[in-house]
Amino acid sequence: DAETGVAFALEALGTIGEEPADVRGITRSAGGVDREGHHLVVDAVEEQVEGLGAGSDLFKPHRQRNGEVMRGEQHILHETDRFGKTPFYEMLDERQVLQLQQQLSSEFQLGESRLNLKVALATVFCPKQSISSDDALRRVDIAMVHAKTSNQLWASYQQGQDESHQRELMLLHDLPYSLQSGQMFVVYQPKVAIQQPRARSAEALIRWQHPSLGFIPPDEFIRLAEHSGLISQVTDWMIEQVISQLANWSAAGFDFNVAVNLSAYDLLNPDLPQQLSQLLTKYQVAGSALALEVTEGAVMQDPQQVIRNLQQLRSMGIELAIDDFGTGQSSLAYLKQLPVHEVKIDRAFVKDIEHNQNDELIVLATTQLAHGLGLRVTAEGLENEAGLAKLLVAGVDKVQGYYFARPLKADLFLAWMQAFPTEKTTWFKET
Repeated sequence: DAETGVAFALEALGTIGEEPADVRGITRSAGGVDREGHHLVVDAVEEQVEGLGAGSDLFKPHRQRNGEVMRGEQHILHETDRFGKTPFYEMLDERQVLQLQQQLSSEFQLGESRLNLKVALATVFCPKQSISSDDALRRVDIAMVHAKTSNQLWASYQQGQDESHQRELMLLHDLPYSLQSGQMFVVYQPKVAIQQPRARSAEALIRWQHPSLGFIPPDEFIRLAEHSGLISQVTDWMIEQVISQLANWSAAGFDFNVAVNLSAYDLLNPDLPQQLSQLLTKYQVAGSALALEVTEGAVMQDPQQVIRNLQQLRSMGIELAIDDFGTGQSSLAYLKQLPVHEVKIDRAFVKDIEHNQNDELIVLATTQLAHGLGLRVTAEGLENEAGLAKLLVAGVDKVQGYYFARPLKADLFLAWMQAFPTEKTTWFKET
């Protein structure tokens, strides 16, 4: 490459197993070095240092430092992927990997500026003549995914990650089709207002029954959808399914409020309020029938944009809740600014509340705080009658959990809701 002076990654085919005679027999790793935020650094430097030529100069220190580490013995290759990121692939032994990480962790001199690059390092062990070049490059790319989320920004390929990667690729490939084929479906978990008591609301949850892999945990495919950019398809499908079901129930004389979870990507979409408004109009459903749950972490990604969206959604009559409260990036400063109606206490503080005094105090304090701010409180994860007694004393408004009902398909959910008024003593023992 003219800018960096290193070969393109396609030339890696043939470098593994065809090493120079003077380095034969050395234990080697194929390493991928990926400069995260490369474009961000270049843009900032070019705006401030006119005529610096940062695009090419940024990687010259990399070549120079690798030369110091490798003394001319290594193969260095790079490629630019479709996102414009530039990973470098190198043949290193174990000692050289450690030296490379140390070298790249110090400052670079770039023109008149000194810069620190955020560098992720991934390695895969390559026993001589036992792994193909294609396999080595694929495995080091898999390790890079883990390196970027590691605190050390370094990860080595582990046995079995290939199979996990193939599973993830299959799920990503099949996900769009699953939304239209009936593999994906919605279940509803009742929320019970325990101080009255009555049940008129629920949380909608997505499920995936894959034809060959079986049940796919929501946490698994939602994470993949968020990382791959497919989450908007999942959210759009989910919201329309719920609004359509609300319309069917309303036509049959049953008016419920149903909550849907939103991801950070959804919250940052400036078109979200308009899209929801169009769906509510299409199915002739009142905004008050729909609730949206957002996590603290999603809010903190861009609080100002999120608050703007939430304000518009609230003006449409949609109810809003902070989900998993107490487990994310909690900020009381933002809590008082958020135009929400409800706080949901995470199941981590509820499932053992009858045995754990600290959990009991946290639930009590959170409930008092939320009520002081004019917010309702829902507790998730209730599993027994003893826990219900604690939540009643704490003043919690609503509860959902296996004690009352597991998530149910639409027809079973309707039957449960219809039976609740006459069977509530099953859960609320008469004194």
